[in-house]
Amino acid sequence: MIEDHYQNKQVLIISRVTSLVFFISIVMTINAYIPPYRLFGFSPIISIFNATYQYIIVLSLSLLSLVGLIIKPYNTYFAIVLTLCTLLFTSQDLLLFQPYTYLCCSTILFCAFSGKLPFNAINALRIMIIGLYLWAGFHKINLTFYLNIFPNFISGLHLLPNKYPLIEIIVFCMDIIAPFFELGIGILLLFPRHRKKASIMAFVMLVTVLGCLGPFGSSWNKVVWPWNMWLFFMEITLFYGKYNQQPISFYDTKSAYLSIALFIVAPCLAIFSSVYSFNGFKLYSGNIKTAFVIFDKTEDLASLPPSIRNLVTKDNELSLLTWSEKELNIIVLPDDYVFIRGAKPLCSYLTKKDTAKLRIFLPPPFYSTKTTFYDTPLCKP
Repeated sequence: MIEDHYQNKQVLIISRVTSLVFFISIVMTINAYIPPYRLFGFSPIISIFNATYQYIIVLSLSLLSLVGLIIKPYNTYFAIVLTLCTLLFTSQDLLLFQPYTYLCCSTILFCAFSGKLPFNAINALRIMIIGLYLWAGFHKINLTFYLNIFPNFISGLHLLPNKYPLIEIIVFCMDIIAPFFELGIGILLLFPRHRKKASIMAFVMLVTVLGCLGPFGSSWNKVVWPWNMWLFFMEITLFYGKYNQQPISFYDTKSAYLSIALFIVAPCLAIFSSVYSFNGFKLYSGNIKTAFVIFDKTEDLASLPPSIRNLVTKDNELSLLTWSEKELNIIVLPDDYVFIRGAKPLCSYLTKKDTAKLRIFLPPPFYSTKTTFYDTPLCKP
C-alpha cells in the first residue's frame, strides 16, 4: 500500500517536472518556433501553416497545455493537445523534433495514461532512461568523439596541462572512459543492487556536462542544461531509494513493449543511418553528417545579416551546426533535406548565387576521423 502511494506520487512529480522542463526548453528555443525570428529555413514534411499567427496559436496551445499538465498531471486531454501540437510543429519543421522533445512528450504520455496503474508508467520510464544511457554511451565509442568532440567539450581543462601535467593525465583518462562511463550507467541501472552506484555516476556526469557546457564553461547549446538536469532528476526519482528496487519488467505490459520499441530497438536505426540520430541518442556522438555553406571567395559578405556574417570563417565557410545553435539554440539534425532547406534562405542575400554551394560531410566510420564530402549548389531552383 505504501509502495502504491509512493509510485502515485512519483508519477505526479515526474509529470510536473517534465512539463516544467519542456516549457522552459520551448521558451529557450522560442526563435525556432516563430518564422520572423529566424533566418534558418524550415524543413516541412507537409506544409500546413502559411502565416505567422498560425505558428503562434499552436505555440500558445503547447505552452498552455504544459501549464495545465503542471496543475493536473493526469489530464489526458492536455497530454493529447500537447502531442498534437508537437506533431504539427514537427510536420512544419523536422528541426523541432529534438531528443528532449521526443523524451518529454513520451514521459508526459506515459504518466497521463497510467491511470490506476502507476507502476506501468514507472516501469516504461525506467526502460526509457536505461535505453537513453545505453545508446548515448554506445554511439560515442568512435574515434571522432575521442579526438574531436570530447577534447573540445572539455577544452577549458586543456588550458592547464603545461603547468599541471596531472591535469593532462586526468583529461586523457576522461576522454577514454567517457562513452563507457555513460554506457555503464545504463547497464548498472538494470540491476537493483547497483543502482546507487549508477546514481553517483549519473551525478558525476551531470556535474561534468554543466561544468563544461554551462555558464562557467563554454556556455554552448543552452537548451541542454535543463535537459541534462531533467535526465538526472529522472534517474534519481526512478532508480534511487528503497522504493525503487523493483527489477525491470520487460514483457508484462503494453507500455513496456512500447518503451522497448521506442528506446531500445528504434535507436538501432542510428547505426545504419544518421537520419535517425535524434531518436537514437546519437546527435552529440561526432560520427554524424555535418554541413557547411561555402561562399564564393569574392562574395560580398557585408550583405549578410550581422548575426550570420559573424559566424563565417576566414575561408568563407559557415557551419550549419554553429548557425542553428547560435540562432535557434538547437542543433541541426544531420539530414540532407534539413541541411538544404535550412541554408536556402541565405540565397536572397548573395550576389554570387551560382557559385555558392552546400558541402555535406558523410559520417566517418567509428575507427577513423576521415570523412568524404560532396557539394551541391546552394541556390539551385
